[in-house]
Amino acid sequence: MATLIDIGFAKGGTWRITDKEGVFPAEKASPPHMASLNGTSFMVNNAQGQSLSFLTPVYAFQ
Repeated sequence: MATLIDIGFAKGGTWRITDKEGVFPAEKASPPHMASLNGTSFMVNNAQGQSLSFLTPVYAFQ
């Protein structure tokens, strides 16, 4: 699965993969990846507090 995340998330958006959390950087990182982790849950929040989350089954393969 692939998706684009709006540039507006750099103005206060956050992400969480299982137990690890972070903020979206204001400038493009090099390499342009948020994290390389294993987990069954992924959530993004925008600056207004709206969120989108994904949950995959345990032992699912991407």
